[in-house]
Amino acid sequence: MYRAHKSQLVAHGTLRAQFDANQKIELLEFATSHHEEYVSRRGILEAARPLHEWQKEWQKANAPPDGKQSPEMSKKKAKPMKSPPTAPPEIDIPDTKLKGGLGITPAVFRFLEVSQVWKIDATP
Repeated sequence: MYRAHKSQLVAHGTLRAQFDANQKIELLEFATSHHEEYVSRRGILEAARPLHEWQKEWQKANAPPDGKQSPEMSKKKAKPMKSPPTAPPEIDIPDTKLKGGLGITPAVFRFLEVSQVWKIDATP
């Protein structure tokens, strides 16, 4: 599990270490079976705030004047809905910063490229 670009990455798999006679790592292997990326709640709330504000404007523009309609008024033809002057905003959730479907960041990928021996098996 590690943090990457305001998100958290959890990789599931096995970790294997092989030591030499001097107790130095000779081989370190981490095989991931799958990964999950989590985005902060605060980030999602900030991204959704403009749409939430727009929705409150829409509800205010379309609310009945006294809050309740009489049974006689509810039988009449419905009035067309009003819309705020601006279009509803998009929710701006950032794209993933992970490299392809590998579950690693570009920085980790570059590190693995320059290391002596590495193997990535992207099969599910």
